[in-house]
Amino acid sequence: MGRNTSLTSRKDACSTADELLHNLDRSKSHIIRVIEGFETIKFWSKFKSWPQSSNLSVTEDSRGKVAALLKRQGVNVKGILKA
Repeated sequence: MGRNTSLTSRKDACSTADELLHNLDRSKSHIIRVIEGFETIKFWSKFKSWPQSSNLSVTEDSRGKVAALLKRQGVNVKGILKA
């Protein structure tokens, strides 16, 4: 999810992924949402030709927003801002 992705686009992407998994008779555990600026090495290995942006910075404010997003999704984020 890009940081400038609209709420409508985020909802549409989730709905499309749900529909795809339903049509393939697979569980939702096959979907992993990656947040811009928090991509893993495994993620980037799938996009070798995609230029990586190095101008993103992680601030206390952005970490708080990610923590709030994860908390809404049911993830236990206790102590996440201390990390």
